[in-house]
Amino acid sequence: MVPMAGCEPGTDVTTGTGPGLSSELQGTSARAASAATTSSAVTIADIVDRGPYFRCKVATDIYEPLVQIDSERQLVRIARTEACAYGLGIRDASGVVQELPVEDGTYYNAATTTHRGRLAIATTRVRTDGWRMTPDGTLVTHDLDTVIEVMVADNLGGWSKPQIVMDLPEATWLGLVTSDDENLRLTFWRDSLFEHLLFTQERRPATDGLYEMHALETQAGEFQPHGVTRIRDYVLRSAHAAGDGLDH
Repeated sequence: MVPMAGCEPGTDVTTGTGPGLSSELQGTSARAASAATTSSAVTIADIVDRGPYFRCKVATDIYEPLVQIDSERQLVRIARTEACAYGLGIRDASGVVQELPVEDGTYYNAATTTHRGRLAIATTRVRTDGWRMTPDGTLVTHDLDTVIEVMVADNLGGWSKPQIVMDLPEATWLGLVTSDDENLRLTFWRDSLFEHLLFTQERRPATDGLYEMHALETQAGEFQPHGVTRIRDYVLRSAHAAGDGLDH
């Protein structure tokens, strides 16, 4: 799973690496990690006072890899003419891209799994009513929320309509998606500070943290969320702890 290049919450913080933080997050361990080492003397109190904040740099490529599906396919985001608006597609080994039937939006991260023999895709999509330009050319917004959506391939080569399975007042950043054949199992970070990489529970409410949710697929092909459980605080697990695939 991968945070989108060019789209990110507001403060640069350092982070550890691990197979569950997202494919791109694993490759960006140089980005700062805990609240104790935030850059530019930004404090947690500053972040709390600032409120929700998200920045988006204008895409430089039409297609940007989001997550590797298998040895031959990638999930990519597709840049649109409108700033910070993207579609999604699957690029095969020959470079051909099949666009997916999704609403254009700011897709922050994604994960995939096989569910009942079909490819399933889960994403965090950032929603906002507008962006403003900063002097360095970055687009930012304070008016945003996030949703987690899922969609699955059908047996005829098409796709289901994306369905929102998580929509909270706080940000929800997708971690992993797996399947037990009956349910999709999604892990996500619940983040009232809108700072995905700020791995500390300091100044956070008790509801912030890492969660697991199950989504049961009905005979009609809809996903019914249930069994939402808080796993732990908004912190990275140590390298020697029993892993859930989300970090080291």
